[in-house]
Amino acid sequence: MVHVALAQQASDTGANDVAAPSSHTAATTAGEASAISAATGHATSAAQTGTTPATPAPPTGQPAPDSASTPSPDAGPLPQLLAATTRFGSFDLVLLDAAGAEQALPPLDPLGMFEPAWSPDGSRIAFVSYRSGTSQIWSMRPDGTGLVNLTRTTSYERNPAWSPDGNWIAFTSNRTGNWDIWVMRPDGTQLQNLTNHPAYDADPAWSPDGRTLLFASNRSGAFRVWQMQADGSQPRDVLGRDLAGYVYPAWAPHGKQFLFANRTGQGSIHLFVASENGASIEQLTEQGHICSWAAWSPDGRYIAYVRFDEPPPNTEPGSMPDSTLPGGTLMIYDALENTHTAVSTADMPAWGPRPAWKPLPRQAG
Repeated sequence: MVHVALAQQASDTGANDVAAPSSHTAATTAGEASAISAATGHATSAAQTGTTPATPAPPTGQPAPDSASTPSPDAGPLPQLLAATTRFGSFDLVLLDAAGAEQALPPLDPLGMFEPAWSPDGSRIAFVSYRSGTSQIWSMRPDGTGLVNLTRTTSYERNPAWSPDGNWIAFTSNRTGNWDIWVMRPDGTQLQNLTNHPAYDADPAWSPDGRTLLFASNRSGAFRVWQMQADGSQPRDVLGRDLAGYVYPAWAPHGKQFLFANRTGQGSIHLFVASENGASIEQLTEQGHICSWAAWSPDGRYIAYVRFDEPPPNTEPGSMPDSTLPGGTLMIYDALENTHTAVSTADMPAWGPRPAWKPLPRQAG
């Protein structure tokens, strides 16, 4: 059995301040049922896991909001998540609970909605869409109103990830001709290139305390999991091991473990759970050809991921999605029961299928 530390087992992870990115490389519940519809207008069994950044300004602390309530992992309603689906003939978002029950009917958007990301307070949803011609990052309220194009470029923008304090959105962009990790304010302003490296850097994941980000990079030759400070400084190779593609790192809510994908001795790509410093690694999945695109529920009990039983089609960041191609299966791992359950049937798009858990309610006061 894989040791997945539940949220209640974790000790404090330290101060809850989120370091603001520096300017060292600046560039110029009824409503949820109709949420997504109103927006339609427009990364071995023992794993084969074995630069010089621009000078940053000192981090500036940004107060984080009150911690979210963390219920006992065996009590309370099932957490909800947003996921992309092709079941309606297009690329749409659907709101599900951990048992797969749909909580909202998705729209029909021929230009697609992918890679959703909730703001920490649940008031906004960032997502990727081709509705303006290339993949751009958009934002909307959960009721579908307030639709805004945050990036507004002719390049490709992907992988939005909200900082824990809600003050920044990290994302992947090739706007300079190279894939880097950028940040922006939730309104699309104060753009900053955090990695600014000639390698391929992608798939940012904020630590729960907001001080660092994990990301996938091939700056050492092969893809590896890297970590940097929130201002882009002090990049380091966390695992020290070459990985296959589909890395997509993801933190546990308690900050003591993280997920990533890698090729096994059998040639398939599966999910692994690593300790915070990368010293301990355990394989989480075994079935399927590729298991990746994982997200940890905010209560720490569930891990959502996508499983492909055959090699998926082209998922390069600049490739165009095709809803007619075979999809993946949305899976939920229950750490309390040690079970893997399919909650969809081969309808997760190969392009941008990573689900997003809805934040837990904030504690009053």
